[in-house]
Amino acid sequence: MKTKIAFLLFIICISSGFAQVHQAECNILKDENSIVCKYSTPIVTKEELITVQWLSPKNEIERQRDITVYPNGVSVYDFRFLDGRDKGTWHFTIIKNGEKVAETTFTID
Repeated sequence: MKTKIAFLLFIICISSGFAQVHQAECNILKDENSIVCKYSTPIVTKEELITVQWLSPKNEIERQRDITVYPNGVSVYDFRFLDGRDKGTWHFTIIKNGEKVAETTFTID
C-alpha cells in the first residue's frame, strides 16, 4: 500500500510541473584555466532556442550566444578561459523567449 501511495505522489509531482526545473551552475577549474557553466532544462519535445549570456562584474555582456536545445536534451554547456577575465562577481544567465529562466553567479578572485 505504501508503494502505491508513493508512486501516486510521484506521478502527481511530475504532472503538476514539480519536476520542471531550470537550473544553471558554474565551476571554476583553475588547473584547466577555465570556467564551465551548465544549464539544465526540463526535457523538451521540439527544438528550442535559448540565449546564453555572460555578464562581467561591470555588468557588461561579455559573451552572448544562441544555442539550440534538441528534443530530449537536458543539458547545455558553455565555457570560457579564466585568463583575461575581470575579477569580481559574474552572472551566467539563460534567456528563453525573451524571459530569464535561469541564472547563477560565480566569483573570480
